[in-house]
Amino acid sequence: MRKLNKIIVIILLVLGIAYFIPLSYYITEPGTIEQLSVDNDPKSFVKVENGYSVDGSYSLVTIFMKSGVNIYDLIYAGFVDYAHVYKQKEITGDLTNEEYKAEQMENMMMAKYAAVVTAFNKADMPFTVEYDGVVVRKVTKGGPAASASLKAADRITKVDGQSLDEEGKLSAIFEEKAVGDTVELEIVRDEKVFTKQLTLTEIPATGKPGIGIHFTENKNVITAPKVNINSEKISGPSAGLMFALEIFDQLHEKSYAKGHQIAGTGAIDSEGKVGAVGGVDQKVVTAHKEGCDIFFVPAGENYEKAAKTGEKIGTKMKIVPVKTFDDAILYLEELQ
Repeated sequence: MRKLNKIIVIILLVLGIAYFIPLSYYITEPGTIEQLSVDNDPKSFVKVENGYSVDGSYSLVTIFMKSGVNIYDLIYAGFVDYAHVYKQKEITGDLTNEEYKAEQMENMMMAKYAAVVTAFNKADMPFTVEYDGVVVRKVTKGGPAASASLKAADRITKVDGQSLDEEGKLSAIFEEKAVGDTVELEIVRDEKVFTKQLTLTEIPATGKPGIGIHFTENKNVITAPKVNINSEKISGPSAGLMFALEIFDQLHEKSYAKGHQIAGTGAIDSEGKVGAVGGVDQKVVTAHKEGCDIFFVPAGENYEKAAKTGEKIGTKMKIVPVKTFDDAILYLEELQ
């Protein structure tokens, strides 16, 4: 009996310890649907200053993603419809978790920029672009930036006192210097400003002087009327298409939604091209459960997967493939 009790205690200890051991996997599940604009709600995701009300609604669709899962999470995922398990490398690639999160936040910033540009271009309304530094997306191991403890999501605003207020200015400044030169960077991190001195090294891929970072330029779109996109709850590029549709509709007295509940997913660039995203099957499930009428999805493999899921769950929701923003607008123009 004593031996049996010891075995039980050991088993319970092992099971308890297993709960606290994180594994290198991610689990994704169907998430939520978020209406982009609600009249008189200051917390709306998208608001055009003095914009028109939308007759109907546009919504983005999220997926739940959990990292650092334990063995029990993996067992749970095996019993949940449309829950997917991924190895960490399948999600983050060569990025650290910190770099991956920073990249997803930067992808959201780029999606917001592209959505505004696309909507205003399509509406034939003017706008201007302001450049405000560059955002670090990845720091190369062993490079000057790594030695100076730069991190993903740091924003470099000045080099040797020169503001990075033009497209390509960081690269242009470095090209005028030589390997071994020292530069002083002004950096913004968590709203705090500080400076770092770094010695330029040769970047193997280009043979030019650099500091060993991957970056994107931080761009802001200045419009009249102003557009506010409140994206604190979400990250990644997949809301871009729906942001653009919501902005475009609010710019017009005639509503393009025509009373329909419209959801969708898709990255978008500043030329209005719609790009593939992840989790489309899970997003279709969520939109179907919420009773949406229309679901926009990038054409190609994304559409094929979405259509297959829609057929499997028996949805009456119309799943619409689009390659460009123009495709989506054309569909809405012909909508009854």
